[in-house]
Amino acid sequence: MKFCLAVGINTIVDWSIYYGLIYFLLFESETLAKAIGAFGGITSAYILNSTFVFNNVFFSKLKEQPGKTKLQYIFTTYIKLFSIYSIGMAINVLTFSFFRFLYFPRLISLVLSTSFSMIFNYHSIKIFIFAD
Repeated sequence: MKFCLAVGINTIVDWSIYYGLIYFLLFESETLAKAIGAFGGITSAYILNSTFVFNNVFFSKLKEQPGKTKLQYIFTTYIKLFSIYSIGMAINVLTFSFFRFLYFPRLISLVLSTSFSMIFNYHSIKIFIFAD
């Protein structure tokens, strides 16, 4: 349930950036706007996944780290999550572009592309970063 809430917030960040770029800054490239929005969502996801969704695992592993390696652990966790979300972002952007190519409405394309990347991200994060 926490992950769904975090995904909802990340999606709001992602889509807000996307719509802001398209409608307020008049970006001509939907794909670039989607990529920038997804990047904003990734940053939001790191903060929420490590401090809210998987906080028990994150903080218990953080406590196990001596001194300076705590910062290393935070950085390493961010890089791992960023790598997973980058793959998820590629899935998101490619599926969004594919659905738009097929003339799906913009909102349907956003929902479908976000759903595919969300499923990939959750399972990858749970397995590769925050496994108990």
